[in-house]
Amino acid sequence: MKRKLNRRKLLKWELFMIKNHIQFWKNFYKIRYYQSITKKQTVAEIKFLKEFLPQSKYKNILDFICGFGRHSLELAKAGYNVEGFDIDRNSINKARSAIKKFNLININLYVKDAMGFQKRNVFDAAACLYSSIGFLDSYSNEKIFKNLLRSVKIGGRIIIDVMNPRWAIKNLKPFIEKTTAYQGIIYKIKHQRKIINNPLREKNQIVFLNTNNNRKYKIFYVLRLFSLDEIRQKLKKYHFKIYKEFGSFNKAVISSKNQRIIIIADKNKFPGK
Repeated sequence: MKRKLNRRKLLKWELFMIKNHIQFWKNFYKIRYYQSITKKQTVAEIKFLKEFLPQSKYKNILDFICGFGRHSLELAKAGYNVEGFDIDRNSINKARSAIKKFNLININLYVKDAMGFQKRNVFDAAACLYSSIGFLDSYSNEKIFKNLLRSVKIGGRIIIDVMNPRWAIKNLKPFIEKTTAYQGIIYKIKHQRKIINNPLREKNQIVFLNTNNNRKYKIFYVLRLFSLDEIRQKLKKYHFKIYKEFGSFNKAVISSKNQRIIIIADKNKFPGK
């Protein structure tokens, strides 16, 4: 009875976090981050992916939590067979419009929750970029990691990119206030952040003000900050051997000066249940 009760509490927490996670991607990510991503940045990231995922060996690629498909689309244009998914239907629709525009037939993007993604031993490689894992509770984050790592074939390769906790602790600004435009609307954004421990997380509260109608709304989310050792342990658990580790897509070393932890690893054998 106690186990069932705890599971019910967990499910309520999952639903709360998923709701806020969806709102984060639909609102905050679109309004603030879509516009901050430059073409130069995307070019550098695609160059990195192509270098470590040569088509001769990694033709079929999974873009795990693909957003609006900026990596998926460029990889498909380069000749890879690409599959990707995201929980946000609007992002997928945006990507599908681009697929149609460029007449790409070697790409399939669809709406899916990462916890429900169950393809195993299918892809030559998978990429999960920009801290796409870590927005839910510990149980759900672990399940998403498992779904990602199980998706590639034996001998396949994975590229994982997360925020560097050492950089976050050193550089995090507790309060950011910005004004930005999105689809003709001016938004005032107040973003409060703080680091909390056990486990290490970045707690965020964001308030948006739509200056057209003075409507204000609030989003809360927590991002789990995985250390390099934690990522290494997860990869080892699912039978991956680390090939390379970097602190940026320019192949800088991992240090408190660099924002990212990027790990490239190869699957030795198919993990058990």
